[in-house]
Amino acid sequence: MRRLGTFLACAIVAVCGYAVSVSLFTATGFSFVTLGENVNDAGVAWASTTSIYANDDVYATSTPVQNSIMDKLRGTMSTPFAVPGTATINGVEVRYRRLEIASGNDITSTSVQLTRAGAVIGSASTNATGWAISEEVVTLGGAADLWGAALTPTIVNDTDFGAVIWGQWSNDPPDFGEAGVDSIEINVHYTEAATGGKHLPVLGVGLLVKKQTGWRVLDKAA
Repeated sequence: MRRLGTFLACAIVAVCGYAVSVSLFTATGFSFVTLGENVNDAGVAWASTTSIYANDDVYATSTPVQNSIMDKLRGTMSTPFAVPGTATINGVEVRYRRLEIASGNDITSTSVQLTRAGAVIGSASTNATGWAISEEVVTLGGAADLWGAALTPTIVNDTDFGAVIWGQWSNDPPDFGEAGVDSIEINVHYTEAATGGKHLPVLGVGLLVKKQTGWRVLDKAA
Protein backbone atom coordinates (compact mmCIF):
# COMPACT_ATOMS: atom_id res chain seq x y z
CA MET A 1 0.00 0.00 0.00
CA ARG A 2 1.48 3.32 -1.03
CA ARG A 3 2.19 5.79 1.76
CA LEU A 4 1.10 9.36 1.07
CA GLY A 5 3.05 10.86 3.95
CA THR A 6 1.56 13.27 6.46
CA PHE A 7 -1.59 14.95 5.21
CA LEU A 8 -5.00 16.22 6.21
CA ALA A 9 -7.95 15.05 4.17
CA CYS A 10 -11.51 16.23 3.96
CA ALA A 11 -14.37 15.82 1.54
CA ILE A 12 -15.68 18.91 -0.20
CA VAL A 13 -19.04 19.15 -1.87
CA ALA A 14 -19.84 22.18 -3.97
CA VAL A 15 -23.27 23.67 -3.51
CA CYS A 16 -25.06 24.40 -6.73
CA GLY A 17 -28.37 25.77 -7.81
CA TYR A 18 -29.07 27.75 -4.62
CA ALA A 19 -30.02 31.42 -4.65
CA VAL A 20 -28.18 33.47 -2.04
CA SER A 21 -29.59 36.79 -0.72
CA VAL A 22 -27.30 39.16 1.14
CA SER A 23 -28.14 41.99 3.58
CA LEU A 24 -25.26 44.44 3.86
CA PHE A 25 -24.47 46.24 7.11
CA THR A 26 -22.74 49.48 6.24
CA ALA A 27 -22.41 53.18 7.12
CA THR A 28 -22.15 56.52 5.38
CA GLY A 29 -18.90 57.38 7.18
CA PHE A 30 -18.48 60.60 9.13
CA SER A 31 -19.42 63.71 7.17
CA PHE A 32 -19.07 67.30 8.32
CA VAL A 33 -22.27 69.29 8.59
CA THR A 34 -22.57 71.89 5.87
CA LEU A 35 -24.88 74.43 7.49
CA GLY A 36 -24.34 75.93 10.95
CA GLU A 37 -26.92 78.09 12.73
CA ASN A 38 -27.78 79.54 16.12
CA VAL A 39 -31.20 78.45 17.40
CA ASN A 40 -32.58 81.24 19.56
CA ASP A 41 -33.81 79.71 22.82
CA ALA A 42 -33.51 82.95 24.83
CA GLY A 43 -30.10 81.75 25.99
CA VAL A 44 -26.52 82.74 25.24
CA ALA A 45 -26.17 82.97 21.45
CA TRP A 46 -23.51 81.30 19.30
CA ALA A 47 -21.36 83.41 16.99
CA SER A 48 -19.38 82.36 13.88
CA THR A 49 -21.65 79.35 13.38
CA THR A 50 -20.26 78.71 9.89
CA SER A 51 -16.95 77.69 11.49
CA ILE A 52 -18.15 74.14 12.28
CA TYR A 53 -17.71 72.70 8.77
CA ALA A 54 -14.14 71.40 9.19
CA ASN A 55 -11.56 70.39 11.76
CA ASP A 56 -9.48 73.54 11.37
CA ASP A 57 -9.19 75.13 14.84
CA VAL A 58 -11.63 77.87 13.88
CA TYR A 59 -14.54 77.92 16.32
CA ALA A 60 -18.17 78.80 16.71
CA THR A 61 -18.24 80.52 20.11
CA SER A 62 -20.63 81.27 22.95
CA THR A 63 -19.77 84.04 25.44
CA PRO A 64 -20.02 83.00 29.11
CA VAL A 65 -22.86 84.30 31.24
CA GLN A 66 -22.99 83.11 34.84
CA ASN A 67 -25.37 80.17 35.42
CA SER A 68 -26.92 80.60 31.96
CA ILE A 69 -27.91 78.06 29.31
CA MET A 70 -26.54 78.45 25.80
CA ASP A 71 -28.70 78.67 22.72
CA LYS A 72 -28.56 75.54 20.57
CA LEU A 73 -25.79 75.32 17.98
CA ARG A 74 -27.34 73.49 15.05
CA GLY A 75 -25.42 71.73 12.30
CA THR A 76 -27.30 70.17 9.39
CA MET A 77 -26.50 68.32 6.18
CA SER A 78 -27.46 70.79 3.47
CA THR A 79 -25.49 68.38 1.27
CA PRO A 80 -27.54 65.31 2.23
CA PHE A 81 -26.68 61.67 2.76
CA ALA A 82 -27.69 59.17 0.07
CA VAL A 83 -28.89 56.19 2.11
CA PRO A 84 -30.93 53.83 -0.13
CA GLY A 85 -34.66 54.30 0.31
CA THR A 86 -35.21 50.62 1.12
CA ALA A 87 -32.53 50.52 3.84
CA THR A 88 -33.10 50.09 7.58
CA ILE A 89 -31.44 52.69 9.81
CA ASN A 90 -29.56 51.03 12.68
CA GLY A 91 -27.91 53.91 14.47
CA VAL A 92 -26.35 57.36 14.27
CA GLU A 93 -23.09 58.76 15.64
CA VAL A 94 -22.44 62.44 16.28
CA ARG A 95 -18.84 63.57 16.66
CA TYR A 96 -17.86 67.09 17.65
CA ARG A 97 -14.71 68.91 18.71
CA ARG A 98 -14.93 71.36 21.60
CA LEU A 99 -12.96 73.39 24.10
CA GLU A 100 -13.38 76.20 26.60
CA ILE A 101 -11.17 78.96 25.27
CA ALA A 102 -8.68 80.37 27.84
CA SER A 103 -10.24 78.50 30.76
CA GLY A 104 -11.73 75.09 31.53
CA ASN A 105 -14.44 73.07 33.32
CA ASP A 106 -16.87 75.98 33.66
CA ILE A 107 -19.54 74.34 31.51
CA THR A 108 -21.44 72.10 33.91
CA SER A 109 -23.55 70.09 31.45
CA THR A 110 -23.74 69.48 27.73
CA SER A 111 -26.60 68.09 25.65
CA VAL A 112 -26.62 66.80 22.08
CA GLN A 113 -29.75 65.85 20.15
CA LEU A 114 -30.69 64.97 16.60
CA THR A 115 -32.71 67.49 14.60
CA ARG A 116 -34.77 67.57 11.45
CA ALA A 117 -36.75 70.32 9.75
CA GLY A 118 -35.91 72.81 12.48
CA ALA A 119 -37.10 70.66 15.40
CA VAL A 120 -35.29 68.27 17.73
CA ILE A 121 -36.22 64.59 17.43
CA GLY A 122 -35.77 61.66 19.78
CA SER A 123 -33.93 62.02 23.07
CA ALA A 124 -30.96 64.17 24.05
CA SER A 125 -27.64 62.74 25.20
CA THR A 126 -26.54 64.72 28.27
CA ASN A 127 -23.39 64.60 30.37
CA ALA A 128 -21.80 66.69 33.10
CA THR A 129 -18.18 66.50 31.98
CA GLY A 130 -16.63 69.98 31.91
CA TRP A 131 -15.07 71.29 28.71
CA ALA A 132 -11.27 71.27 28.74
CA ILE A 133 -8.98 74.16 27.84
CA SER A 134 -7.51 72.07 25.01
CA GLU A 135 -9.62 70.71 22.16
CA GLU A 136 -11.18 67.31 22.72
CA VAL A 137 -13.16 65.01 20.46
CA VAL A 138 -16.51 63.74 21.76
CA THR A 139 -18.42 60.96 19.97
CA LEU A 140 -21.97 60.09 21.00
CA GLY A 141 -24.42 57.46 19.76
CA GLY A 142 -23.35 54.32 17.97
CA ALA A 143 -24.01 51.71 15.33
CA ALA A 144 -27.15 50.54 17.18
CA ASP A 145 -28.23 53.83 18.80
CA LEU A 146 -31.31 55.47 17.27
CA TRP A 147 -31.43 58.27 19.87
CA GLY A 148 -35.00 57.35 20.75
CA ALA A 149 -36.24 58.30 17.29
CA ALA A 150 -37.93 56.28 14.53
CA LEU A 151 -35.33 57.06 11.89
CA THR A 152 -35.88 56.27 8.21
CA PRO A 153 -33.87 56.93 5.03
CA THR A 154 -36.20 59.83 4.28
CA ILE A 155 -35.31 61.46 7.60
CA VAL A 156 -31.54 60.99 7.48
CA ASN A 157 -31.38 62.01 3.80
CA ASP A 158 -33.17 65.28 4.53
CA THR A 159 -31.14 68.46 4.00
CA ASP A 160 -32.44 69.57 7.41
CA PHE A 161 -31.16 66.45 9.23
CA GLY A 162 -28.41 67.08 11.74
CA ALA A 163 -27.61 67.66 15.40
CA VAL A 164 -27.81 70.43 17.97
CA ILE A 165 -25.40 71.10 20.85
CA TRP A 166 -25.94 73.25 23.91
CA GLY A 167 -24.59 73.56 27.43
CA GLN A 168 -24.89 75.42 30.70
CA TRP A 169 -22.38 77.75 32.31
CA SER A 170 -21.50 77.24 35.96
CA ASN A 171 -22.46 79.55 38.82
CA ASP A 172 -18.89 80.85 39.12
CA PRO A 173 -18.19 84.53 38.48
CA PRO A 174 -18.33 85.25 34.72
CA ASP A 175 -14.59 85.52 34.09
CA PHE A 176 -14.17 82.17 32.35
CA GLY A 177 -13.44 81.55 28.71
CA GLU A 178 -15.78 81.21 25.76
CA ALA A 179 -17.21 77.88 24.65
CA GLY A 180 -15.81 76.83 21.29
CA VAL A 181 -17.01 74.18 18.84
CA ASP A 182 -14.62 73.44 15.99
CA SER A 183 -16.71 70.97 13.97
CA ILE A 184 -19.71 68.64 13.96
CA GLU A 185 -19.81 65.35 12.03
CA ILE A 186 -22.49 62.71 11.55
CA ASN A 187 -22.27 59.02 10.63
CA VAL A 188 -25.35 56.94 9.78
CA HIS A 189 -25.30 53.15 10.16
CA TYR A 190 -27.80 51.16 8.11
CA THR A 191 -28.63 47.79 6.57
CA GLU A 192 -29.25 47.64 2.85
CA ALA A 193 -32.23 45.59 1.74
CA ALA A 194 -31.44 42.03 0.69
CA THR A 195 -30.29 41.79 -2.91
CA GLY A 196 -31.61 39.28 -5.43
CA GLY A 197 -30.08 35.81 -5.20
CA LYS A 198 -27.53 34.40 -7.61
CA HIS A 199 -27.22 30.74 -8.60
CA LEU A 200 -23.83 29.21 -7.95
CA PRO A 201 -22.21 27.00 -10.61
CA VAL A 202 -21.51 23.27 -10.16
CA LEU A 203 -17.98 22.80 -8.87
CA GLY A 204 -18.03 19.03 -8.36
CA VAL A 205 -17.18 16.68 -5.53
CA GLY A 206 -13.74 15.47 -4.58
CA LEU A 207 -11.24 14.71 -1.89
CA LEU A 208 -9.13 17.62 -0.72
CA VAL A 209 -5.77 16.58 0.69
CA LYS A 210 -2.92 18.54 2.15
CA LYS A 211 0.61 17.31 1.89
CA GLN A 212 3.68 19.26 2.85
CA THR A 213 3.66 20.73 -0.65
CA GLY A 214 0.17 22.22 -0.28
CA TRP A 215 -3.48 21.50 -1.06
CA ARG A 216 -4.69 19.48 -4.06
CA VAL A 217 -7.87 17.68 -5.13
CA LEU A 218 -7.99 13.92 -5.78
CA ASP A 219 -10.70 11.88 -7.53
CA LYS A 220 -12.64 14.93 -8.72
CA ALA A 221 -16.11 13.99 -9.90
CA ALA A 222 -17.23 14.90 -13.38
